[in-house]
Amino acid sequence: MASPKRIFVLGTSHGGGDWPPLAAVTVGLHQAGHAVLCFGDAAIAHDCASMAIPVEVGQAADSLGALMARWRAAGASAPPPLRVWADACWPAVRALVSDFRPQVVVSQLFTSELARLTKAACGLRWCCINPAYYFGPDSLRPFEADFAEPWGPKKELRRAIGEADLVLHATDALFDPPPPSFPRHHHHVGPLMWEATSEAPAYLDVPGAPWVLVTLSSAPQPGEMTLAGTALQTLAALLVRVVFTLSAGHPRDELGPVPANVRLERFVPHSAVLKRSALLVGHAGHGVVAKALY
Repeated sequence: MASPKRIFVLGTSHGGGDWPPLAAVTVGLHQAGHAVLCFGDAAIAHDCASMAIPVEVGQAADSLGALMARWRAAGASAPPPLRVWADACWPAVRALVSDFRPQVVVSQLFTSELARLTKAACGLRWCCINPAYYFGPDSLRPFEADFAEPWGPKKELRRAIGEADLVLHATDALFDPPPPSFPRHHHHVGPLMWEATSEAPAYLDVPGAPWVLVTLSSAPQPGEMTLAGTALQTLAALLVRVVFTLSAGHPRDELGPVPANVRLERFVPHSAVLKRSALLVGHAGHGVVAKALY
């Protein structure tokens, strides 16, 4: 291995599947012997506690989630939320960089504006972790085909990561064919799968009917409670057992009656359920699809 480096990680738990691929990279760098310091939020500090990775919790007046919600409520007329959040976090990040003296900054998509600012001000090399497929210039699919309106924050992301020195796409080129002009500093590295440490429930190993996992995005999306309710009512008529994971952000009252063959859980490691399952019903997010295929 090359000599250990000091690596500064910029994370946020906002954005559904955006954090786990960066967490996988962070854990890998730590286990490889590099000195890693993470700037994140309380949820990231909780995730990293068991891995002995130090986390400095940002104290911005508004969370990134609150800024995004306010931006949407203003009809996209407010200042770009990622830039506002990056500016609010910058004094704390600048102090940490001064004390830690990292050689590299590593970010996820939703912290790319903060990483761009850190690179520009401190002269650091920057690696950005994209949790899914390439969506930069000359992408084979139109930007609007894969991103719902409003597009402002997504286009802001695309502009920001254009300044990264290295971009790692957490998918495979067979799954995400690159354009002929695919930038040389972009690389497909395969799925970067990570889950918070948790015991698999004992009931998963009780003999019986096959298991089915029903799950939604960790970032609530329009119409998905209808998807979940339809899935549960359909599966109620089959000889299966169902684990349905429903985060705190999802409106439980929109779900309707829960059939007798369903176990409703706030969190269960998806990989533990999928290893014992015959079927996945979900929103086709890249992370859970990759786990199912794996």
